[in-house]
Amino acid sequence: MKGTARKSREFLREIAALERRVRELEEYSARHRKADEEERHNARLSAALEMAGAICHEVNQPLQIISARIHLLSMDNPDDRTREALEMMNDQVRRIGTITRELMGLKKYSNRDYIGTIKITDIGRTPEEETR
Repeated sequence: MKGTARKSREFLREIAALERRVRELEEYSARHRKADEEERHNARLSAALEMAGAICHEVNQPLQIISARIHLLSMDNPDDRTREALEMMNDQVRRIGTITRELMGLKKYSNRDYIGTIKITDIGRTPEEETR
């Protein structure tokens, strides 16, 4: 009898040790999955930011030309309506410039609903600003 009780206690200790080991492995696995997820997210973010930088650079080149031409046209044109139209165009060029600067400075991003189930990046807000 004593041998059986001792074997039962040893068996229960082994089961408890195995259960602890299973919990440790589950925790390790969860941490590993989270680290993999973060790594994939960071890789996607890095690729998106690099692409955004390239696009901004390419967009800013024609903007500079458009801005310079607007300036030249407004200097040579005494007509108020034309000057107003050119000023409106220049305002929009500046707006695009502001957007590209914001995009170039983007480090984090948040998404917003666009059309139907489509989401787009909201370059004007970060995830921290959404919680405020």
